[in-house]
Amino acid sequence: MKFSVTVLLAIFPFVSFSQIDTTYLDVIWKVSSKDSAIYYRLITKNDGLWLKQDFFKENNQLQMSGNYIDSACLLKTGFFVWHRKDGSLADSILYKNNIKIEAWYFHENGKKSAYEVFENNKQIKNINWNENGIAIDENYRDTVYESKYATWKDYLEAALRMNQPKAYKKGKISGKLTVEFYIGKDGYIINARVIKSSGYLELDNHAIGIINNSPRWTPARQHGRKVISRKEQPFTYPPLYDLDY
Repeated sequence: MKFSVTVLLAIFPFVSFSQIDTTYLDVIWKVSSKDSAIYYRLITKNDGLWLKQDFFKENNQLQMSGNYIDSACLLKTGFFVWHRKDGSLADSILYKNNIKIEAWYFHENGKKSAYEVFENNKQIKNINWNENGIAIDENYRDTVYESKYATWKDYLEAALRMNQPKAYKKGKISGKLTVEFYIGKDGYIINARVIKSSGYLELDNHAIGIINNSPRWTPARQHGRKVISRKEQPFTYPPLYDLDY
């Protein structure tokens, strides 16, 4: 199937319909206040479909546009397109009844990074290219931890012994918790937060500090491009003997 950027872009002109909803979103697409938002979202209704458009708040550049069959915006139909902050085309995916049919992905220099075809909801074709247009075998590559510590586990074990909360060292508190964090396209940690608390703010903050002070990672790659990836890290602070007696 031949692909034309000009034709595809013409599918989604910006038009004004009756506005239904406006939502502000942070860097990982969680609902946020207007002041801390990176994106904002408009949902409008037209000809029985629901058009969702995401914009970069800084310059009002369209980031994503696509139609949904339902008001909850769960069932995709037709072309969905994504743009970068500078307006360049990043992704284009064709859906039919919420099933992916074809997908095109592009590098920042405008060259294709991947092309996919699906049949009966299964991928039957996948081609990937690097920034120079050379075919590569790399549909997805996970993040890689690299530092003076041999492994991520070694780093965690060393960091857990440093700057421990006083109440914990005295044996007064203990517990388990889980931290969610993201590794950005530049390899640095973003948006670390506790999703399962130990019940003690001191322990939660200590674990958050460990994650935020992590050495730089090699970011994940998908369709030949660097992407943000999500991870969860459990922490255990076992009970210590209470020395205050």
